[in-house]
This record gives sequence, C-alpha cells and structure tokens, in this order.
Amino acid sequence: GIRMDGAAHRVINCIISANDTGIEVNISGDTSGVVIANNTFAENTSKGFHYNPGYNGTSTKPFQFRNNILAQSQGHCIYISTNWALSGLDYCDYWTTGDAGVCWWYSHATSNTLGDWQSTSGLDAHSLSIDPLFADAANGDVHLVSSGGRWDPSANAGVGDWVVDAVTSLVIDAGDPASTYDQETVPNGGRINLGAYGNTAEASRSDIVPPELDAVTAGTSGTLTVSFNEPAARASAETIT
Repeated sequence: GIRMDGAAHRVINCIISANDTGIEVNISGDTSGVVIANNTFAENTSKGFHYNPGYNGTSTKPFQFRNNILAQSQGHCIYISTNWALSGLDYCDYWTTGDAGVCWWYSHATSNTLGDWQSTSGLDAHSLSIDPLFADAANGDVHLVSSGGRWDPSANAGVGDWVVDAVTSLVIDAGDPASTYDQETVPNGGRINLGAYGNTAEASRSDIVPPELDAVTAGTSGTLTVSFNEPAARASAETIT
C-alpha cells in the first residue's frame, strides 16, 4: 500500500489493491495539502483507507478525500484511529460485500453501512454504496462498464480499443461537480467519473443516447417536418431509490 507521513502529499488516479492497507495517512499536523482523489481501492484485506494521526497531534485543516471507489469484502473501507472530528470526505463509492463494513472509528460504534457512517460522522453526504461494476476485477481490470463505451486494454489483440457493454455503471458521472473532467472523452456527461480513470482518456463514457430519427415529412412551400423518437432509457444494472 501507500503510507503518507508528511503534509502536502497527493495520491490521484491510482489503483490500490491486494494490500493489507490501501493508504495509511500518519499526519498529526496540518493536513490541508493532502489530496486523495480518483483512486480505486479494491480488495485490500484489512483497510482501504486508514487515517492514523496519532493521539497527541492536532489536525488543523481538512484533507480532500473525493471521487474514490472503495470495494471491500472484508475489513473496512475506512479505518480512523482517532476520535477527532473530520471533514473533507465526500463523493465516493463504498461498496461492501461479505463481512466488510464501511467504517471503524475510534470511540464510535462501527458503521457497517453508508447510512450508519453518514449519521455518525455527518460526512459523505453525496457518496454512494453501490456495486461499481468493474469490467473484470478478478483479473485487475477496474474500468467501469458502460453502454456508452469502455476502454478495454485487452481488445484489438492487446492493443486496446473501445467496447460497448450491455449495462452502465452508476458511478460514471457521479463525482464532485466541481472536479475537472476535461480529459474524459465524449460523451462524458459533463461530470467526472469516480475511480482511478476519472478525468483520464480511459474514463468510461456516458451512455447518452441521441434521439433516433423517426420520420421526415414534406410540407407546403418546401418545408420539411422532422420528428424524432425519445432516446432509450439508460441501461443500468440497478435502481437507486
């Protein structure tokens, strides 16, 4: 995994998988320069993200922890070894299966679900807890499936190419609206994707389907009436209620 012992560290667009702990932050002072954004944490056996500032320190400013995907089947997505009030965590996807929980927080009850964590912490108001729909997590491919187009590095005899899936991940276009997305190819939905490929050329495309031409009818005085069918409904794998 990754261990951060000083201020002003940035971890962006990384895949952090198959460790005991994905990222551990050991900073007791000013954390305002710490940015952990658009990463995919997958199957780290104990902790996805561990905040361990030490009990005698004072966290003077929040850090940024946004647009990340944390997928755990054991342990916890977040593990906080302090009872300090925190801020800066939002717009993430915490996907837990098996015995995994969303957060263990020192001196607080364990948050097994995102709802528990939101109620206890007041954080992650815009975060999700849904299957991110990785293309092939078992073989290390954590691109997000999309009926609008997904980069498949194994396609085209290993050269890589865009492929189309039957369903679309709901963490596409689910990032912080203030985050830059200009490196994502079109259609990109005008919003950054969660995970390691957000705001990169390999970001999965939005499933924006243009209207289909229905009919062209000739009118009087040389006019034409063009009608379109509404685009098909989004092909998503699940419904958020």
